[in-house]
Amino acid sequence: MNRILQDEILSQLENHRILLIEGDTGCGKTTQVPQFILDAFAKNGNATDCNILVSQPRRISAISLADRIAYERKEHVGDVIGFHVRLEQALPKEPGAIVFCTTGMLLRKLQTNPSLEGCSHVILDEAHERQIDTDMLMTLLKRVLQKNPNLKVLIMSATINTHIFQQYFDCPAVRIPGKLFAVKMHFLEDIEHLPNIQRYKTYVPKNRYENDEVEKLSVDIEKIVQVIKWISSHKPPGAILCFLPGWNEIVKVQSMLEDTSSYNEKHLILPMHSKISHNEQRKIFQHIPENVRKIILATDIAETGITISDVVYVVDSALRKESHWDNNKDLLSIRNCWVSRANVLQRKGRAGRVKPGESFHLISKKEYEKLQAHPLPELLCNPLEKVILNSKTYTDEKAEEFFSGFLEPPTSTAIRKAIRTLINLGVIDDEENLTALGKRMALFPTHPKFSKAMVYSSIFNCMYPVITIASLFSGEDNLFYDILDHKLQIRQNKRMYHPSSDHIAIAWIFKQWVNFNETAPHLIRKFCKDMMIRPIRIQILNQIRNTFIQQLIQCRMLSKTLLHDHDRNKSDIANKFENNDELVRAILYSATQQLIEHKDSGYKNGILRKGVNELRTQHHVKVVISGESVNYKRKVWPSSFLTYFNAAHCDVRRSTVIRETSIISPLTVLLFNQKKVQCHELDDNKVKLVINVNAHQTVRFVCDKETANVLLEFRNIVWSLVQYFLETQGFDHRSNLNSKQILEYKEEVFETLAETLKKASESIENRYIEEIS
Repeated sequence: MNRILQDEILSQLENHRILLIEGDTGCGKTTQVPQFILDAFAKNGNATDCNILVSQPRRISAISLADRIAYERKEHVGDVIGFHVRLEQALPKEPGAIVFCTTGMLLRKLQTNPSLEGCSHVILDEAHERQIDTDMLMTLLKRVLQKNPNLKVLIMSATINTHIFQQYFDCPAVRIPGKLFAVKMHFLEDIEHLPNIQRYKTYVPKNRYENDEVEKLSVDIEKIVQVIKWISSHKPPGAILCFLPGWNEIVKVQSMLEDTSSYNEKHLILPMHSKISHNEQRKIFQHIPENVRKIILATDIAETGITISDVVYVVDSALRKESHWDNNKDLLSIRNCWVSRANVLQRKGRAGRVKPGESFHLISKKEYEKLQAHPLPELLCNPLEKVILNSKTYTDEKAEEFFSGFLEPPTSTAIRKAIRTLINLGVIDDEENLTALGKRMALFPTHPKFSKAMVYSSIFNCMYPVITIASLFSGEDNLFYDILDHKLQIRQNKRMYHPSSDHIAIAWIFKQWVNFNETAPHLIRKFCKDMMIRPIRIQILNQIRNTFIQQLIQCRMLSKTLLHDHDRNKSDIANKFENNDELVRAILYSATQQLIEHKDSGYKNGILRKGVNELRTQHHVKVVISGESVNYKRKVWPSSFLTYFNAAHCDVRRSTVIRETSIISPLTVLLFNQKKVQCHELDDNKVKLVINVNAHQTVRFVCDKETANVLLEFRNIVWSLVQYFLETQGFDHRSNLNSKQILEYKEEVFETLAETLKKASESIENRYIEEIS
C-alpha cells in the first residue's frame, strides 16, 4: 500500500471516528492498515496508547493473519501481534499491540467491557460476509462509540455492496485498489470443450431459486476431479484451490484424487475446513517443492480473510451449504445452493496473486448472470433465540427495538417466533425480561437449549455427562469420521455403550477416552481408531467441556471447591447421579422440550395401516432416523417417546433426518415436560392426564386417581425446588436458617426421583432387547 493511501487513511481517522475501507482481494487492507496505524503512534512516541482489536469471522483467519504479520515484522506471535480465538490465544503482554480475534470473542469482550476501555481502535474485517455476529457487532459498535469518546472504528469490506455500510454508519470511505494479476474465467461451456475432458450433461433447473428446484443441486464430483486432473496435466506450476460446499464433498474429491497413484507422489492434497486443527491448517500456507503441486480442497472458508500466495488456479463448484430455518416447523433445512455473483468473483480473486491465473466455474455463463448479486445476510435465514438472549447482556431493550437498529432487521414474524420459543424454554417472561434461569444462561456462548441443559445438570447433580453431550452438539462437528461410508460400524460402536440413546452412548464413550487418557494413554490411538473417533475432535470436545465448566462457575451454579474436590476424590456432589442415564436424558428433554412420538399405525397411500413404524415430531413433521443412530430401523420400542436436539431437512434425500435420538420413558415425559397438565376423569377410578405440547401434539396418560395425584404433586415439588435453586444457588445462605433443611430435603426428593426414573426405564436400558441392525 503506497504512502499516499496510508496518509489519507490516517488523516480520515484524525477527523472521523468511523471509517469504511473497501478494497479488492490482495490490496493489503487487513495486514497493512493495523500496522501503519500502530507505527504512526510509535512514531509520535505514544505506541502504548494504541491497542487495536481486529475481528475476523473465522478462527483460521485470525490465527493465520497474526502469524503472517508477526513474521513480516520479524517478531513472535504474542510479542506485539497476538490472537484470541475460542480455546486458543496468544496475547501480547504489554500495551501497544494488535490482537486478531474472532467476531464472537469480541462480542464476549463487550459483555465484560461494554465501552471497550483500553482499546483505541476496532477493525471489523470482512463486513460484507454479513454473518450474524458481524451484523450484531456493527450495531453494538455504534453504541460503544457513544460511550467511549476515544475509540475509533474501521469497517473493512471487499468491494461488495459497500454503499449500505457507508449509509448505515454515515461515514467517509477510502478505496484501496488491489494488486491482482489478470485472471481468466472459464464457465461450464468452456470446461466442456477442454481437450480430454469427457463431455457430460448436467441438470439445469428452469428457476434455481424455487425451493423445489434448489434441492436438486448437487456437486458433480467426477467433473471436479476431472478439471483438477486436467489442470495438473496441462497447465504450468501453481497451486489449485477448489471450492466445495461441505466436508463430505471434500472427502469424496480427496479420495478420488488419491486413488490415482501418481497423485500421492506429485501432489499434496490439503483439506481446508473449520474442523481441521490449527497445525494442520498451517500446512496450507507453507511453500512446497517445485516438483509438487499443492491442491487445496476448501469450503467458502477460503473465500476471504486469508491469503494463500501460491494459488494460480481456482476450481469452483459455485455451490455452498445453506441453512434455512422454517419458523412454522421449527426445522433447519440444510441444502446446497448457488452462491451469489459476488461470491463467484471473490473465489475467482483467490487466483492470480503471484502471476496471471485462471478460474474454472461449474456453472454456465448464462446461469452465472442469473445469480443473486449479493449473498443474503445470515440474520434473515437463521433462528434468533441465541441473538435475543445474548442481546440481554448488552441492553434492556425488547427484541423488536434492539433489532430495529440493525443494518437489515429480521422480520417481525421471525422475532416473535424466537421470543415465544425463549418464553417456552423459561428463559424470558412475557415482558421479555430474563428469568432466574435466563440470568444464569445469558453468558453461555451456545444455543439456549444447551446452556439450559447444563444449568439444570448442576441442580440435578449429573453435571459431567450433560456437559459432555452439550459440548459435542453445540458445535457443528461430528465426533466420528467417515460417517457416510461407515454408518453401520458407528452404530454398532455406539450400541456397545448404550442400546437406545445416542446421547448417553457418546457420554460413556467420552468417559472411556478420559479413563484411557488418565491410566493408559498409549491405548488412546487404538481406542479412537476402533471407535472411528477423530482424535482432534475429542480433544477439542474436552477443551469445550472445560470452558463450559468454567461458565457454570461464573454463573454461580458450580462451586470451585466442589470442582477441586471432584478432581481429587471423585466425590463431587454435582455428579452424584451421573450414572443415572434416564435422569440425564430427562434433563436433555426438559431443556429442549423436543419430542418424537413413535406410532405403530398410520396412513399410507391414504389407508390406515398397522406396522408402519412412523415417527413424528411435536410439530407433526414426519422424520427418519439416520443410519448411524442406535435407534435406526428399530423393531422393538420399549417406549413410544424419543427426545433429540436437532432435526434437519435434507433436500437431497427429500426427508427430515434426525441423527441422534434418545428413547425416554413416559414417566420422564410427564415429569419433565413443563407444560400444564389437564386431568380428565374416566370410568373405573381412572384418570386421563393430558399434556398439550403444542398445537400439533397432545400426549395422554391413563392411570388411577391416586397415582395421578401422587405424580402431579411430586412433579410440582421437583420444579419448585428447581426454581428455588435457580434463584439461590451459589449465593450466601448464612442468613437463611432453613438453607440446610432445604438442601437435605432436595437430596431426599432427588434420590426418590432418580430411583423412580431408573425403575421406569428398565426396559429402555435392556441391552438384550430384540433389534434390527
